[in-house]
Amino acid sequence: MFSHVINFAQSKKIFKEEIDLTLSDTTTGMVVRIDSIGESELKQRLMTMGLIPGTRVEILNSAPMGDPIALRLRSYNLAMRKADAAQIQVSQIQ
Repeated sequence: MFSHVINFAQSKKIFKEEIDLTLSDTTTGMVVRIDSIGESELKQRLMTMGLIPGTRVEILNSAPMGDPIALRLRSYNLAMRKADAAQIQVSQIQ
């Protein structure tokens, strides 16, 4: 009986890992909330620009080759390279 409980708990963990998104995984029209920003050289700069946990971000568009992506957050639009966006963990809210 206990093996079923362990298997269920393990499957929940796997499911959670599968739905983790980064900003680079998003598509045009998605609305996400920033969960965390990974350690990088740009972390402080991104946070200064308003990309802090809890911030609502709308994905506006991406360039024809997919890089960079255009974002709307707070009261401005921002273009960001996908490599930098990959450091930002998000959750879809809409």
